[in-house]
Amino acid sequence: MKENIPGVQYIKSKNRGSKYCLSRRFSKSGKDISSSSSKKLSDEEKFIQILEIYKKNIIDTKQEQKIMNLNIDKLKQYI
Repeated sequence: MKENIPGVQYIKSKNRGSKYCLSRRFSKSGKDISSSSSKKLSDEEKFIQILEIYKKNIIDTKQEQKIMNLNIDKLKQYI
């Protein structure tokens, strides 16, 4: 995606795998929620994970409708 998703951050550590994180300011639980940081998964697979996390855990007032309307199953075919 060319635009950033509000509340989602890409994190790349030096000696670990990358991951995406949903900010605690945007999650219903009030805690950061991350995708897997496994090196076995591609960044695309981790992005799909964070989209699923976003849809389940985003605060209703902070939802982006274009993200909520994405069909994740269709996106998985490109991985």
